Amino acid sequence: IIAGSDSSAIFSSAAGDAALREALGARGSIVAPLRGTNSLVAHAPLETDGGNLATYRGFTESRATVLLAESTASAFASATELRNQLLIIALAVAAVVWWGAVRFSTRLATPLVDAARLAERLAIGDTRTDIAAVAGEDETARLNASLRNLLAYLRGLTEASERVARGDMHITVVPQSDHDELSRAFTTMVRVNADLTAVLGSVTEQAAQLSNRLCRN
Repeated sequence: IIAGSDSSAIFSSAAGDAALREALGARGSIVAPLRGTNSLVAHAPLETDGGNLATYRGFTESRATVLLAESTASAFASATELRNQLLIIALAVAAVVWWGAVRFSTRLATPLVDAARLAERLAIGDTRTDIAAVAGEDETARLNASLRNLLAYLRGLTEASERVARGDMHITVVPQSDHDELSRAFTTMVRVNADLTAVLGSVTEQAAQLSNRLCRN
């Protein structure tokens, strides 16, 4: 070895070492155990063809090879550092993506779960469940607004029905649209009940008057 980061290895290892023989038989560079340490080893033969390299003839007689060795820790330090940095960046990006996905899914799923729960309660006639308003103009916000309007509508009809049951016929239910058949039917029912109440009241009064006359006679 005539070049390397470890000065103690220069000119101290012979070509008969197993790692050096493996390097001599390989193309390019290899990683091999050298002097107890994994090293990156490469070689370049010194060939003489009568040109400028002929000055090596007297030194090696065209039978020498230059071996370069560098410990893998030193040779791959930059690559290892870059790998670690990329790994840290990848983990950070994965964490941000995971956090964003959780936030997005929670923001999307929670209003839908609340809407489904409210729809289930309304389906069985339970108007006691409230739902929080959702800001925005997307489909989720529109669904939320529609369910809240439906809840208010059904609560209004429920309150009106309770007043009618208590005998209060002086109520007005305003249809929400031209197609609001339920409100129209409820208004008709209130009017019919009011008419029946008036008729019954008249009949009762006439029966009382007739009873008084019979008692006097």
